[in-house]
Amino acid sequence: MNNTKMVNLALKHTMLRTTGEWASAVIEREGARIRTPLKGEVTREDASIAGPHLHPQGEGEATEQRAEKGQGSKGNSLFTKEQQKNPADLLAPSASVATATTPTSATTSSCGTGSTEHTAERSTESLSTRKAYISAQTGKPKQVAPHQTTTRSTSAQVAEKHLMELRHVLEGRKSKPITPYNVEAWERKLREAGLLEEYGDVPAGLRSGFWAGIPKIHQTFTPPNKASVRHHEEDFQKIMDTEFKSQCYIGPLSKEEAESLLGPFQSSPLHIIPKAGRPGKFRLIQNLSYPHAPQPQRSGEAVASINSQITSDDFPCTWGTFETVSLTISRLPPGSQAAVRDIKEAYRTIPLHPSQWPGMVVRINESDFAIDTQDCFGLGSGAGVFGRVADAGVQLIRDGGMGPVSKWVDDHIFFRIRKIFLSIYNAQRAKWAQEISAEGGRRQDGGRIWFRGKLQPDEQPEEFDEDCKAVLQDLSGKSPRSADDEQFSYSMEDIDKLFTQLGIQVEKEKDILFQVLVPYLGFLWDLEKKTVALQPAKGEKYLSAIREWQEREVHSLEDVQKLYGKLLHASNVIPSGRAYLTKLEAFMASFNNKPHAAHRPPKHTDADLQWWAARLKEAPSRSLTRPAEVRDLQAFSDASTETGIGIIIGNRWRAWRLLPGWKTHQRDIGWAEAVGFLLLIQAIVDLGSEAWARGDCIRVFGDNRGVVEGWWKGRSRNWPTNLIFRKIHEISKSNGLQFCTSYIRSGENPADEPSRGIYGDPQLLLPKISIPSDLTPFVADFDQPISTKPSPESKAQPATKKLKIETHLQAAKIRPVSHPPVPSTGSATPLSSSQLRPSGTKARDRLRLWRPVTARNKLDGNGNPTNLTEADLEAIAESIQQAWAPSTRETYGTGLYAFHLYCNEKGIPEEQRAPASGVLISSFAASLVGLYAGSTARNYILGVRAWHILHGVSWRINDAELEALLTAAEKTAPRTSRREKRNPFTVAYMVQLKAMLNMSDPLHAAVWACLTTVFWGAARLGEFTLTTLRSFDPALHIRPVDVRDEVDKQGRKLKVFRLPRTKSAVAGEDVSWSKQSNEADPEAAWDNHIRVNAPPDDVPLFAYRDDTARKTKHKALTKNKFLSVLKEAASQAKLSPLQGHGIRIGATLEYLLRGVPFEVMKVKGRWASDAFLTYLREHAQILAPYMQDNPDQNEEFLRLVMPPVVRR
Repeated sequence: MNNTKMVNLALKHTMLRTTGEWASAVIEREGARIRTPLKGEVTREDASIAGPHLHPQGEGEATEQRAEKGQGSKGNSLFTKEQQKNPADLLAPSASVATATTPTSATTSSCGTGSTEHTAERSTESLSTRKAYISAQTGKPKQVAPHQTTTRSTSAQVAEKHLMELRHVLEGRKSKPITPYNVEAWERKLREAGLLEEYGDVPAGLRSGFWAGIPKIHQTFTPPNKASVRHHEEDFQKIMDTEFKSQCYIGPLSKEEAESLLGPFQSSPLHIIPKAGRPGKFRLIQNLSYPHAPQPQRSGEAVASINSQITSDDFPCTWGTFETVSLTISRLPPGSQAAVRDIKEAYRTIPLHPSQWPGMVVRINESDFAIDTQDCFGLGSGAGVFGRVADAGVQLIRDGGMGPVSKWVDDHIFFRIRKIFLSIYNAQRAKWAQEISAEGGRRQDGGRIWFRGKLQPDEQPEEFDEDCKAVLQDLSGKSPRSADDEQFSYSMEDIDKLFTQLGIQVEKEKDILFQVLVPYLGFLWDLEKKTVALQPAKGEKYLSAIREWQEREVHSLEDVQKLYGKLLHASNVIPSGRAYLTKLEAFMASFNNKPHAAHRPPKHTDADLQWWAARLKEAPSRSLTRPAEVRDLQAFSDASTETGIGIIIGNRWRAWRLLPGWKTHQRDIGWAEAVGFLLLIQAIVDLGSEAWARGDCIRVFGDNRGVVEGWWKGRSRNWPTNLIFRKIHEISKSNGLQFCTSYIRSGENPADEPSRGIYGDPQLLLPKISIPSDLTPFVADFDQPISTKPSPESKAQPATKKLKIETHLQAAKIRPVSHPPVPSTGSATPLSSSQLRPSGTKARDRLRLWRPVTARNKLDGNGNPTNLTEADLEAIAESIQQAWAPSTRETYGTGLYAFHLYCNEKGIPEEQRAPASGVLISSFAASLVGLYAGSTARNYILGVRAWHILHGVSWRINDAELEALLTAAEKTAPRTSRREKRNPFTVAYMVQLKAMLNMSDPLHAAVWACLTTVFWGAARLGEFTLTTLRSFDPALHIRPVDVRDEVDKQGRKLKVFRLPRTKSAVAGEDVSWSKQSNEADPEAAWDNHIRVNAPPDDVPLFAYRDDTARKTKHKALTKNKFLSVLKEAASQAKLSPLQGHGIRIGATLEYLLRGVPFEVMKVKGRWASDAFLTYLREHAQILAPYMQDNPDQNEEFLRLVMPPVVRR
């Protein structure tokens, strides 16, 4: 099997799974497209054969498909529409007839479709005639019909005869499908092995044809073939000859004849491509994924591709993946060998059930067709249908005592053991079988069947392609063999014997006989050294592909997919290479619905390819040896957005601060966690022989799943985080170490405290680490002094006043390690991990869990005891807490944190912090002036006030003085603290974004539906998206079950969304929209989301299908994911990205422009009055031009939005 086929299938079934969440792309390489389409309902006619590949689970009719007249290319021979037909000349003893029926100078009939006039003579350059092939044994002697000029009546008779002969052939094919396999031998062998119950559908399918999931066709659809068929006319004709002579094709026949025999049918465009590494050889591709989107017909109905109506996951089989083969080789006894064998014409040996034929018609030229009765490459279920037969075959091999054996489609690799190790190895297999059984046995991921073993030391499960129950046998005494073969359990002759019995034909010239160094799947496997490398020819081919890429400035989607597939294949040998594929992945995603357009690659792509070229020139290899154990140093890392990064190794620690401005240019908490991972790795390396030895695999812990699981894949889609991963790869390689990440809950992570500024014993401090130069602008050692600069707005003020929270941390907690702070009443001491402020408290819980010294008690106003209990007091606090939304509590918690840091700096005793004096609160407020936005300063003060109220502490503040300070904070807020202007979304803007989205992609469908719902519902984005994938709470978040349809008194339909709870309405609120007559119609978007994603009732409303996920089929739409999709779409459309809040603003403006009264819009958008007017003032310049022709409305608008000249 050549590499083209291997990589195409690999990308779908295995490599995408091992490299993470690449759900959005369907890999189309070398002209072949294989994908997992949407499941469609199908009807099976005349199929009464048992077995999973013969009987679909549900019966129904697929979407009706309308006819489309094919527009073929004009040309000579097979490609000339005017080529006429004669009936086939039949050969009695032969099963296939191929006869040239008309010489160059002859005239031909049109089989009943021509006129009564004589046909004109035509000459052709190469193929002068239409060949008539009718593939079946007729039992008649060979007859050569004389060629003569015919009239209409004669032509009609000939056509009728031709049709009768075709019908006879089809009936014969139904009763006796074409296959080289010995069906009786298969059935007998399976019965003897006790496998007939499991694989009974295999002999049944070989007798009557296999069900492949092709639905009943309702409308004829015959799109033209691709230009490559015309460009390689002679090669195409050779392929046609071969297909007809092998009896896979029945015909040729006209469209009318095909409809008479099959009813409505559907053909798929053909094109041919050169076979890799085989000059002059071509592969025929039947593009069963065409059309790539439902194609409207004249009738108004749409035609869908054959593949889009097949669920390939319904046709699973085993795959000998890189991981599976690696595991097998790593555990082979010394001296073991391997052989490789390729099954001949694998797919074409599998007959399809007659009910599938209408979807397998092949268009030869503008007027001729053929019926393909066999499985083919490119059919969505094709690999699984053949794989089912191949699975039965390898099970018979194992039952015969041979193995281990694995397969990848038609490529089989056989391993054999020296007889002296056979009993030991069988004992090991028995142990694996028990472990597999304990783990639940057979698993299915998409179209792949596999068997899960125990967890390996790196916490990844063992992956087998068998249950390991078959016992290997010593077959050396079964027949004479060479001295070399005598040492092993079986030989190639034993395989040949079984294959001959079953009728399995092989490509003998491709056989790789048993040896220790074998090529397989494009890799070179060394069984003696237990290593794997790219085959030299592959490495050179991939280098050449990179050089060709670098010679061009722009590239098509096919260019990207080809190169990506090659390098993804190579990343099995070069795992760190996955971190250098992210730009190509992003490039692929940028094409959307324009695969043939040429684009410039993203920035840094060339640098990544230079890295790849350097690695490929090194001809690298990879060890297959698995670590016997993982060294656990109790190494942990964590990051906090408020403070910094902390690491723990054993009982030793170190910490760093995140500097102002770090959270920009895509750097987020994931990036900070990855930096923590990097610093932890470097700290381990710096410990040297004290902690590790070369070759070790070391476990490290973190509480950020994105980083932990991202490292399993070796890369991150976030560019800054991916750069950190690259650094870790380099450290790992240069020190000969492996690192495996494990997830730990945040509350159990010991690195949480140092990441939040709660530091340990200075005597247990880890050695200082050299921070990479590109990280020094964002990360600093916890004890590094902070330089402060006076604000340009107030240069006369002392620099020490301009302190942010980080500066408070510096003054309050950070002292030179050699001089630990001595607690005293007047000194600045760190926040204590005491009963008052428990360590590890999240910001949203601080109001409740951080307690003042003086708090609510069980005494009345006169100091007398009451009958109240502690539980009663807790209930009061718990109830008051519900007055603030979770997001508000989080903001207030941050303000409370800042307040206590300020008190630490000033040495304020605990008893003076609550109740806080007016002068303390004013002083705290003054410290915020000029450093924070006015709203931030106000929220920090309100946080301290809320803390007082919640715990029953009096709040005695000079309101006028405090308000003056907060006003000063608003006026002196630094420019860096001001948010970017939230420009509004418009309908035109959204339509431009839509053009960049793929409505058949689950994620894009969910995003578009969410965008239109939030916009036309004038809702908050956070009401329809989640903060994180795991934050879903049915009591807080909307689900599909919360949606209903209503009709108003005028008969207008409304879609109503019941929000279970909102920031301003604990009992929930309704949001609604109605159909819109533009391209941003929410109804169409909603219907598309339901069709593509079909979210269950118990998941978030805009959950989208994630077919690559191993644990769930639907993934929640988070706000970050939503915005990232829109940002990418805006970039492709060359638009400026807008913020999420701009959706609600834009909706308000859109409705106002339509004449919706201000007060009505304020209610629909659920605006607080002040906020409503604020946004209207900001966008008055947008509204005013549209209102100039309506003085009354303009006057009302100006009255509402323009601020008064004098405030009284």
